[in-house]
Amino acid sequence: MTAPQPGIPFQPPTPLDPWALIDSVRDTLNRAAHGTPVSRETFHRAVSTAYYAVFHALARNNADNIIGAPTNPSMALDWVDAYRRMRHGYAAYQLRQHISTLDRNGREFSIRFINLKTARETADYNPNAVFNLASVSLWLNRAIAALNNLDAMSPTDKRTITNIVLSGHP
Repeated sequence: MTAPQPGIPFQPPTPLDPWALIDSVRDTLNRAAHGTPVSRETFHRAVSTAYYAVFHALARNNADNIIGAPTNPSMALDWVDAYRRMRHGYAAYQLRQHISTLDRNGREFSIRFINLKTARETADYNPNAVFNLASVSLWLNRAIAALNNLDAMSPTDKRTITNIVLSGHP
């Protein structure tokens, strides 16, 4: 986010909508299910997008827990900094380390996040990986379940997840 500009009304940050990302994966699957040819690259991108839906939901959770809803330009800059603070590998590692401290939704979210991250890395970096309608559907359903787990967490558990993925402490 850039510094506030004089004379321009305040606009809060507009992070990516996880459900819009999910919808883009659904669109890919619907095209494939109805016989439209879907490239290998499109299937790979769909798996990556499913992970990023969950990643962006968690990033938003983190920023909301640390900063709250931005009401002015300075707060918005801090919110964006908090949103961008999470690192993929560190978050997955810390969730794995602290999974036993979490409630059921937190544990299920963590497992799904970790597995989706691994699938995303495979889709993005393994030239021999093969994804198809069935496997992308599986990853889509896991991403949806992870988003639902995050939504179902209590505010306290959401703060705990934020602490874990950003500081390594529950």
